[in-house]
Amino acid sequence: MRKLLVFLILVAQSQIALATSCRDAVVIAYESLGGHLPKDSFSNSEFKDYNLSIEEFNALSSEEQEKIYMQIKPIELMVEETIGIINQRIGSVAGTFYELFMADKLQLWREARESLKSCQD
Repeated sequence: MRKLLVFLILVAQSQIALATSCRDAVVIAYESLGGHLPKDSFSNSEFKDYNLSIEEFNALSSEEQEKIYMQIKPIELMVEETIGIINQRIGSVAGTFYELFMADKLQLWREARESLKSCQD
């Protein structure tokens, strides 16, 4: 019984040590998909930090609006969207002829998805 308890404690500690920050998990997930997303390009400010009215925001170009939106998007939403992108990619390959050739990529995507699901802010 004592050995079981020690084993469970060690497993729990290793899971805590493996927990990644959500920001790092999103960056790693994008890299696994072949993209690049700098750590400071998303979820690190609030709309009020920009001192813009809604009208001023709407007058900006689409690119400027997208940049601000990425900065103010909550990290939880970024995690959920990234999980969705990974699920789409897995779904497009899993169960098809290409699964045999992309087994390593599928494993990488699944690991990235699990890291996102267990990340901590």
